[in-house]
Amino acid sequence: GLSTLTCRVCSPWALSRHWSSTAVRLAQSERGRMHWLSTLLLVLVDWPPPSPCGAEHETVVCQRDVVYKRDGLGNCTALMTASEVTWRERQLNTSLIGRVALELESNARLECLHLGGYKWFGVGTAGARALAEALKKNDALRVLSLPKSKIDDEGLWALADALEVNQALTTLRLSSYRPYGDEGARALARIISKNKGLRTLDVSATGIEAAGVRAIAEALKTNKVLTTLDLSRNQIGVDGMRALSEALKVNTALSSLRLSSNMIGGAEGAKNLSDALMLNTVLTSLTLECDPSYCYTGSGNGLEEQGVRALSAALKANVALSTLDLSNNGAIGDEGAKALAEALKANKVLANLQLGNTGVHKQGAAALAASLKLNQRLTTLGLSRNCMGDEGAIALGEALRVNRVLAKLGLSSSCVQGAGALALREVLQTNPALVALEFEGNWIRLEDSQPLVEAASSPQSGASKALAIDHFGSPPPPPPPPRHRNKRKRSTH
Repeated sequence: GLSTLTCRVCSPWALSRHWSSTAVRLAQSERGRMHWLSTLLLVLVDWPPPSPCGAEHETVVCQRDVVYKRDGLGNCTALMTASEVTWRERQLNTSLIGRVALELESNARLECLHLGGYKWFGVGTAGARALAEALKKNDALRVLSLPKSKIDDEGLWALADALEVNQALTTLRLSSYRPYGDEGARALARIISKNKGLRTLDVSATGIEAAGVRAIAEALKTNKVLTTLDLSRNQIGVDGMRALSEALKVNTALSSLRLSSNMIGGAEGAKNLSDALMLNTVLTSLTLECDPSYCYTGSGNGLEEQGVRALSAALKANVALSTLDLSNNGAIGDEGAKALAEALKANKVLANLQLGNTGVHKQGAAALAASLKLNQRLTTLGLSRNCMGDEGAIALGEALRVNRVLAKLGLSSSCVQGAGALALREVLQTNPALVALEFEGNWIRLEDSQPLVEAASSPQSGASKALAIDHFGSPPPPPPPPRHRNKRKRSTH
């Protein structure tokens, strides 16, 4: 049996607190058999920790255990430890942020600053003001990442004032779980309109509503440099979607837009967006998925058949969009899939379509398969968590005998059994274009899964293919009928 247990940790500060308990839990997980453990090998890997900006940049990073500085050669210097965090105030204390701001002012090589907050602390308003003053004097920083920062409207306005002076910053991440409100959104709009260097802005989960997104949309009409905008997990609603769509009709810079879980208004919001996509020629990536942590709380996008029909009409005319993510919008269904299939027959640019967990069954899968016989552009199709069964998998297999473009296909948890696995095995053997197949969570017996594995690694299939598969055996049996206990007769005595 196993004689060596290796515990991988990312920080030397974590050793004294976590390594021993982790080792014991791992050992106990092996069916309680600890007698085989003769050697406990503790190794440090990935230290210094990976940089949010890439290894080549000098970075200051705040993590749970330590605030450290890392240079482009991978050398790390601890600036301060978690003991300097004011837990009671639920934010990084002023002294700590002041030292980070001082580093920002004096270091001409620092290109990335990441101060990640947690549930119990964040940068806070005072910290945002200190960082804003430092930004006015710094022209080297390229990335400022303040996730879960707990910055309010006052802190946002301080950053907006600083970024009128600082034109060197290219990426600003301000995702938070503290609502900014309309005033905070106006500060963000000022950043978009006044700053000429910012390329990426992440304001996901900041509580922005329709009035706030209207201000942002007005700024986007004149902005010529912002290429990536993340508004996920906000509450822009129908009115906000209408304003944003009007901005997209005239904006000539934005190439990536994320609107996950935004309550865009179902069919009406999708129609407004569709009108914009017919005119927009620069947007290449659009995300309208329902975030799994939000889509069951009424905060999804409400995309149904009518909304997808509107988007499909835009796809027939659009000449720029290459990635569309509609995952976890469970009401799209077979009719929505049929509308998208018709659009794929005419579309010449879409390369990545994600439809995981959208209520697509065998009829929708068959329609998409028919479109694949004609489409010569789509390279990635995600259909996982749609119960299409063997009939859907067989239809896709037949399409892929003709299609020589699709490279990645996601069919995990799609209720596929032996017949569908057989059809896909033939595709893996004969189609050199398909290089990745996600197939976990299907009702595949071991004797049916083994031929798939052999087909993926067969020399006849060309290059080695990435296959993700497991086997659950036959479909789960129906639940047993409820048992009714016989009531004892009460004694008359």
